[in-house]
Parts: sequence; C-alpha cells; structure tokens
Amino acid sequence: MLRANAVITSSKTRAALAVLSVAMLAAACSPPAAPPTASEAPSTGAVSQPATVAPSAAPATSSPSASPGALDWSYAGATGPEHWADLSDNYYACADGVTQSPIEIASADEKRERDPIFEYQAGTARIVNDGHTIIAIPDGMNTIDVYHFSQFDVDEPEPTLVVDSPVSYLTQLQFHLPPEHVIAGAEPAAAEVQFVHQHPNGAFTIVGAMVVEGDKDDAAWAPYIDAMGTPVGIEGVPATIDWPQLLPTALEAWHYDGSLTTPPCTERVRWIFLMEPIRLSAAQIDKMRAAYDGNNRPLQPFGTYRALTADLKDD
Repeated sequence: MLRANAVITSSKTRAALAVLSVAMLAAACSPPAAPPTASEAPSTGAVSQPATVAPSAAPATSSPSASPGALDWSYAGATGPEHWADLSDNYYACADGVTQSPIEIASADEKRERDPIFEYQAGTARIVNDGHTIIAIPDGMNTIDVYHFSQFDVDEPEPTLVVDSPVSYLTQLQFHLPPEHVIAGAEPAAAEVQFVHQHPNGAFTIVGAMVVEGDKDDAAWAPYIDAMGTPVGIEGVPATIDWPQLLPTALEAWHYDGSLTTPPCTERVRWIFLMEPIRLSAAQIDKMRAAYDGNNRPLQPFGTYRALTADLKDD
C-alpha cells in the first residue's frame, strides 16, 4: 500500500535533478503525434512508469487547465466537452483518445504497487484563476504553457513525487466540483482535488482525491480555499501552503492510465487516486462552490486497453 513518506533531499541532489531536468526540456517540445487508433492498444497496467512507457508526443502542459486560447472551451453549450475536439486540431484526443479520464472507479484488481514518495515541503505559491478552476502553483514554477514543461528555479526546492525512480515536479493543485471521477458504491463526494505532477520529459502523474464534508475547517487547506475569490486575469495571489499537510493520512490508492481531463486531453497520464478523502468544512466547500460549480468533465469509457488496480492490503 502507499505510505506517507516525507523525504528531504540534499541541495546537491536537488541541483543535479534540476540540471538533468533542464537538459530534458527539449523532449517536451515535440509536435503532436497522430492520434491512436482502436487497433493500436496503448500500454496497459496503471503502474507503467514514464521511464519505461514513453509519454504522449502531444503537446505537454504543466497546467492541464491551460491550452492555446484557454478560454475557447468551456463545460457547457457549443464549447462544452462534446465539442472540444472541434475547437482545435490540438484537441483531437478529446474525441479520438482511447484511454480518457475521468472514469468510474470500480472492479479494481488488487496488486502490490510501489510506494510513491511525496517529497512535499511547505512553501510559497501563487493562486491563479484560469477561467476554469482555481490553481495553486508552487513558486519556482514560472510559466503556464501548454507546449513546454514549466521552467523552475534551480535554487528553490520543489515539491516532488517519486514513483519508482523518476522524479516529477508538482506543477499545480486544482479542484473540480462536482467530482470528475466516481467511486462505485460510495456516497457522492462534494468535490475532487488534483495534484498535477510533471516529469521534465513531459510525462504527467496526477494524484487525485475526493473532498467530503467534515465537522471543522481544515487549517492546512485554508490558504488555498480562502483565495477562491481570486478574479480571472490577474498574475496570482501569493500564499504560503503547507503542502505535506494537504494529503490525507492514509495513502492507499487506485491506479490507472488515463488522460488530462481538460483540453488537449493528452493521454498516457498516470493516475493515482487516493482512497481516503480529504475532509473540509461545509463553509470551505461552499467557498469552492461559489468559485466554480459544474467544472467537471463527464465520465469517459474505460474500454479494454487498460487496467484499474488497487493497492494490495497489508503489503
């Protein structure tokens, strides 16, 4: 099962990772590949790490809510999800992809998964309203760019996620209300949060969790929640976020291969969806709802080309 691990690497290690990351930026800048066809089954098994399964050659983004002309799509009407692929050639995967997200989480096979290591540290961030959700971006991530991995300051430690051996950088936190994923047999949650990580080669790993109502405010989430009124178009509201405290205590999870849930719907995204929800007060959830209500993509077919696994208990 997953376990919470707070690992602080040395400054020398951080610098080496940063130099390696800068050297690999060119890998994220290649033009889009032709869309997969039904006869070309993508990699199966939700635990295929980016080091062994090449990420999609479609343009990568450190902000899944950012896209060319980010406000040219919406969640309803003529620019809603059923029309995303018609809005830009870059959005072809929104209609033609075969491993799209979100999904209904059901009928998972138990499997012993490698434990990701969350190297999260408290730090400053910027809160941005991109017109689709409220985003918290760790300082050091200097751009929101659909085609390139965000540049980062090599002198600043970054919240990172290690799955097997690749190091992926936390590029943003965002929310969707109502939730995008559905857990079969569970009571509907109020919202869903997504911690978006990206490897410098462009590969995404997204850690998702449901938000349910608790009996009191969660102080760790307050800096993000209290910035829900951030207007669209400003550079960002500064905040200090204790990133490790945002995660639930138990980190057992479901795993599957999916996609970004917003245009360009890039595939070969590794999803780690936490079983334990995050508990916020009714007042905190109301602040999220006042910012965005209905910013969720509909469920996508699971298909036959991928697997959904659950952490093996007591491993």
